[in-house]
Amino acid sequence: MKQINNILVYLPQEPDEEAVLYRAARLAAASGAEVEIVDVVRELPLILRTPAFGYPSLSKTLEDENFHRLEAAAKKVRRSDVAVSVKSLYGKDFIEITKEVMRVGHDLVVLQGDDQERKTAMRLFRNCPVPVWAVYGKTAGSCKKVLAAVDPLFSDDPDNALNRRILDAALRASELESAEAHVVHAWGDPVELPQMPAGYTEQVRKAAREALDALLAPYGDAIAAENVHLVPGKPADAIDELVEQGGFDLLVMGTVVRTGLEGFLIGNTAEELLGKVRCSILALKPEGFRSPVELD
Repeated sequence: MKQINNILVYLPQEPDEEAVLYRAARLAAASGAEVEIVDVVRELPLILRTPAFGYPSLSKTLEDENFHRLEAAAKKVRRSDVAVSVKSLYGKDFIEITKEVMRVGHDLVVLQGDDQERKTAMRLFRNCPVPVWAVYGKTAGSCKKVLAAVDPLFSDDPDNALNRRILDAALRASELESAEAHVVHAWGDPVELPQMPAGYTEQVRKAAREALDALLAPYGDAIAAENVHLVPGKPADAIDELVEQGGFDLLVMGTVVRTGLEGFLIGNTAEELLGKVRCSILALKPEGFRSPVELD
């Protein structure tokens, strides 16, 4: 994750908005970034937008009300070292947030990752071109432990470009939060299948260890040896278990995506863990990712 200069905070009207708001403010204060707080007024049904029914200005009224609510929220975190602006958008939430990122050049999106906003977070994981920080829970406490999930055996990342982005982002987050940095590689199902040669599982484990050691070699002492975890099992299940056992506050991982219906992007391990893992998730795109969302 590169230097954070501009953070977009998605703040729909809900009782737990403080956790997202104060998380973004902490990051902004630590990195010297500006903050823009937005909400999206959902597109009205066509009948309510028809002048014949007398509601041509309803969307404008809703946007104005939204703006005043966001301005009240901004006052909670606006101070000398954190510049905060607000904007009320109109349309479909994840599309308008992605467009605003493209227009302004934000470096990070922060939003609630559980409960009502899980679907929006998942769609931003798929489509937003910058890292997305999905905040878990109702508290705004600092991160004590950060876990980077990497896969040095992934065939679509032969140069480890995405893995290095994940490690760099995890170390940057650890620095900003004064947190402990850990790394995990979940290397697959350890079950010995009857058709596989004897010792197959051990060979896979050894290959995973060698690949992980090679990936981490350039990082020297930035990550302590005892904080490197090589775990067997399906990645989503193994990572979820490690987060639960280790008490991690933030999971940093990549979103490996492919084009699906209507040109948008579909599933990956990050999405599977969203709403399952009991910590926040910072999701990063591969280098060169191009969002299917386009500016008008």
